[in-house]
Amino acid sequence: MDSKQNNPWFILGAGSVGHLLACKFAQEQIPSVLLSRSEIPLSAAESVKEVQYQTEHSILYQLSYQASGDCNKINRLLLTVKAHQVITAIEEVKHALHEESEIFLLQNGMGITELVTELLAGIVNPTNIYPGTNTHGVYLDKNKNGLIRVNHVGVGAISFGGNFSIEHVINNPPSSENSCFKELQNLNLNIRWNEDIERVLWLKLAVNAAINPITAVNDCLNGELLKSRELQLQVEKLCHETSLLYAQMALEITESEIIESTFRVIKLTNENQSSMLQDLKSNKVTEIEHINGYLLKLSDNYDLDMNQHRHYYQQLKLETIL
Repeated sequence: MDSKQNNPWFILGAGSVGHLLACKFAQEQIPSVLLSRSEIPLSAAESVKEVQYQTEHSILYQLSYQASGDCNKINRLLLTVKAHQVITAIEEVKHALHEESEIFLLQNGMGITELVTELLAGIVNPTNIYPGTNTHGVYLDKNKNGLIRVNHVGVGAISFGGNFSIEHVINNPPSSENSCFKELQNLNLNIRWNEDIERVLWLKLAVNAAINPITAVNDCLNGELLKSRELQLQVEKLCHETSLLYAQMALEITESEIIESTFRVIKLTNENQSSMLQDLKSNKVTEIEHINGYLLKLSDNYDLDMNQHRHYYQQLKLETIL
């Protein structure tokens, strides 16, 4: 049997990003498995599903699914669950992880790298935990026949880097011996290695903290933020408040860089529903606590008034409760 078949990529988080990655693995004929966090074992019929990958053209892929509790050994794991699901997700696969397992993190918000490193202390070598960020625009829906469609509506990039939560960061791409990172780069998703991934994550946090809450509250696509001067001003106000916090934290990320990056992402993902809007419409818990809530907690250390962030945070917390 092909050694690749014995060493598939496991994707924990069968949402939009997880399905995007699975489709790209299928396109390159690289074995991958989408892990279901359901406690109910999958039937034989559910273990392989036909999924439609949608860009300008439609392509059908056969994707493999497995219950997370059924895994025996995981060598390569892409963690694509939401930030608030990380603890539960890691607990469900901890039994299948080992010292040499390589784990790639793709969550919104900050604090995830430190959390996963702590959860897997003594189990996984911390230098094999790689924080990352994604700017592709993608969402899932179903056609009238129930076929899952993966709508890749905004081409962005994915960046990974070394584990900055440990004392000595190794900034070399992982697993040069088994070409692990090279396989990821073959997915045609603009996957890159960034030696300053922590800065990239702080900038992504600022971008998410502007786009996500405004689109969620206004029930609009990302591109709508460019069509209304009022919404543009709201974006700029959130970016301004974040820049004041970053200045206090001595992060070398300027207000102009945050605003430029935010509007660039809006343009690249103009047809996309933000993840926060998708969660709100699906009556799921949003990531507001790990995005705007995280910034608000940090602001308490500097006696900053972040009224715009607080307004959206409180409004979306109320929406979630209702």
